[in-house]
Amino acid sequence: MDVLIELILILGLARVGGSLVERLGQPRVVGELLTGFVLGKAWLDIIQPDAALDILSNLGIIFLMYLAGLHMKPQELLDVSIPAFLIAIFGAFVPMVLGYEVTIWFGFDPVHALFVGVGLSITAVAVKARILMDLGGLESRVGKVIMGAAVLDDVIGLVFFAILSSLAVDGVLPTGGALLNILVHVMFFFGFAVLAGYFLPYLSPRIREIADTKDALFTFCLVVSFSFAYAAEEFGLHPMIGAYIAGLLVKSLGMRGIDTKQVLDMFTPVAFGFLGPLFFVRIALDVDASAIFQNASFVLAIIAVAIIGKVIGCGVAALLTGSSRREAVVIGLGMNGRGAVELVIAQFGRQLATNPLPDVIFSTLVIMAFTTTLLTPITLKRALPWYNEERFAHTEPAWHES
Repeated sequence: MDVLIELILILGLARVGGSLVERLGQPRVVGELLTGFVLGKAWLDIIQPDAALDILSNLGIIFLMYLAGLHMKPQELLDVSIPAFLIAIFGAFVPMVLGYEVTIWFGFDPVHALFVGVGLSITAVAVKARILMDLGGLESRVGKVIMGAAVLDDVIGLVFFAILSSLAVDGVLPTGGALLNILVHVMFFFGFAVLAGYFLPYLSPRIREIADTKDALFTFCLVVSFSFAYAAEEFGLHPMIGAYIAGLLVKSLGMRGIDTKQVLDMFTPVAFGFLGPLFFVRIALDVDASAIFQNASFVLAIIAVAIIGKVIGCGVAALLTGSSRREAVVIGLGMNGRGAVELVIAQFGRQLATNPLPDVIFSTLVIMAFTTTLLTPITLKRALPWYNEERFAHTEPAWHES
């Protein structure tokens, strides 16, 4: 199918679907996911993902993460760094262990079980950003914790993936030196980001001269976001983490003369009206509904442990760091969705030259990502007002902002 016809169908139906679910009280992202379900393998199967669609959907991730960064200040994330770190640790390890054990229990190979465990451990950061923006919760305290934990969770998941890829290809666990090399790369990227955050404010007068018109400012922001996305990828991280850091830095420059509101006004229509919907439709295009019926017990078990592992793991960690029960529930529900890196992991496993992932596991991981991504906005839509009742009653956790 011609790429322009694909775009017409995806964008047109995603807009209609988003509007319909909004009338039912649900975030627009739910309609976009359902559009991909209808157009993809699960139902009509009239759009098969191709290179052009993958490139545009990956740009959607970068735009969404850049916007999420623009809504926050670096200091706001540092204020919640301790709970975010513990939540990320629990939120990665608990579902990974559960996923591995359940897959082994169903009789699959241990290496394939590790793929499932790692797939369940990762949280989709871009999905969180979009949902929280849709629901108006991104700049709340709980939104900051979820975003901080999701970024850290993604870093942990990528370390897991590096270990898994070495095991799958070479048949052995990577050495301590190889693991240290991974961690050093991660530290170098964040060190690079800290240095950039230190020097960029001193360049802000020069930046204002260069970006003196709307189109020049837009180009400047694109260059910054793409540069950080590329740097993250070079250091072994997902490009979306770099885009998120870029948004944080431009937000901090807003205090020194860069018009952040103008940047938001330019990027929001592109992210929410074009590239963002492509990303969410793309997630659902690979859902193979037949796998649900052919291997129903395994699919349902993996979906169950994916949800339980994230909600309980993150919720318990939140309680340990001083959150109230309502906050812990909201954080657990907010960390539940998958939909980006875990699909890359599933595709990597499917393409292994030896011992590739069987179709049942690949389809199950895709269905799990779709289901958890679909459930996250629906459950948060109900849970956030419940949390806000407590929040406005001035019930603060121990780690609240001063």
